[in-house]
Amino acid sequence: MRSKITNIQHVGEWESKFGTLQNFCITFEDKTVLNVNAKTTTPPYSVGDEVEYEINGSNSKGQYGKISKADIPTYQPKAESGNKDRLIARHVALKASVEFYNQRSAEYGDVLRLAGIFHDWLMDLPVKDEGKAEDQTDKLPF
Repeated sequence: MRSKITNIQHVGEWESKFGTLQNFCITFEDKTVLNVNAKTTTPPYSVGDEVEYEINGSNSKGQYGKISKADIPTYQPKAESGNKDRLIARHVALKASVEFYNQRSAEYGDVLRLAGIFHDWLMDLPVKDEGKAEDQTDKLPF
């Protein structure tokens, strides 16, 4: 079950086969009272925490069980897009082409043609100049 802790009271300690355990009486927002054990004198949860609890049974001291932190959604980075590298390469190629032609007079098509050549080279594709049919891999303009 899931609920917020409204009260934590240290009841005592006892020796177990796992060492000295601290016993706590935990009260939840839903009015459930649960006895739990922890290895430290300060439990790993506090008043106001939303937790998952499990009742394992009861004895003369009341109900006993386990508490764990509630699975609260955390930040999940957006899945990588397969096009991310391609888009970055296109931007880099276009910027390099614009900078190359910045000091020269060039037509819009010249800038995009050179950007295409740069892009193909960045992506390890065969570099082809659209005006020529031969492979231009080793004849880059820079």
